[in-house]
Amino acid sequence: MRTARAVLGLTVAALLLGTLPASATIDAPAEFDITTMPEPTAEQIAESVSHFTTEGSVQTIDTVETEGEETVITLTSDILFEVDGAEVSPAAAAAIAGLVANVPDGATLSVHGHTDSVGDDAHNLDLSLRRAQAVGAAVSASRPDLVLDVQGFGETQLKTPEEGDDPGPARAENRRVELRFKG
Repeated sequence: MRTARAVLGLTVAALLLGTLPASATIDAPAEFDITTMPEPTAEQIAESVSHFTTEGSVQTIDTVETEGEETVITLTSDILFEVDGAEVSPAAAAAIAGLVANVPDGATLSVHGHTDSVGDDAHNLDLSLRRAQAVGAAVSASRPDLVLDVQGFGETQLKTPEEGDDPGPARAENRRVELRFKG
């Protein structure tokens, strides 16, 4: 048995699902047996579902630049990987596949992993290599025609000096995987 408040909630739900006409009047008793409520159809349930999308989000997975004859796609490690991790999610692998779709057939693609300067050199070198290998595996899965050159540089090639009162933004910029190709 349900209270009048529950009846109101069920009535609103029935209106939203379309199982109760909008013009219906409700004279609900103080208590109500929920088992008398009709089950919504699959179509009514499907129509009531809202979908969430992150499209238009402020964060992006990549930036694309040209350095001389080389195109450089910089993947933001903070979005791709968990802290100190090197696993590429299926969604990230799909995004990477989209990013390399226009690389010329049979091209050599350099996959360069980089870290910030936090931690010791050996750990950062290993982490950058594992991340580059994970991105390389995602590239190979979608573009087996590409010749990959996978390297980890650790903290040896910082993009931005990690100085000042707030080195956080510079560190975030330094944590990256770069995809480099000519063409």
